[in-house]
Amino acid sequence: MPTCKANPVLGARVNVIGTLQVFEAAKALKAKGDRVPPIVYASSAAVFGPDAEYGEKAVGDLDTPDPQSHYGAYKVSSTRQRLRSPLGGIVVGSSEGLQARH
Repeated sequence: MPTCKANPVLGARVNVIGTLQVFEAAKALKAKGDRVPPIVYASSAAVFGPDAEYGEKAVGDLDTPDPQSHYGAYKVSSTRQRLRSPLGGIVVGSSEGLQARH
């Protein structure tokens, strides 16, 4: 997270553009008829904002994202990219109602 704060453009390139490039590469493999390996994507608690906002409440996958950092915002964006992707794969530990795993 400190890298994303110190260099937001680099953080976006790695976390948003990098994730998109993985999905696009997999989509290109699928279009060629090649086997697409599973994509495992792990999000971060940073999508929910600081612990202090929740007190004793447990935060789960169905809670609304409220990122308070560049990194958290990048992870929300990457999760949404994954949810809109027509590819197979697994998404772990994220938000946006991800109880329906692919």
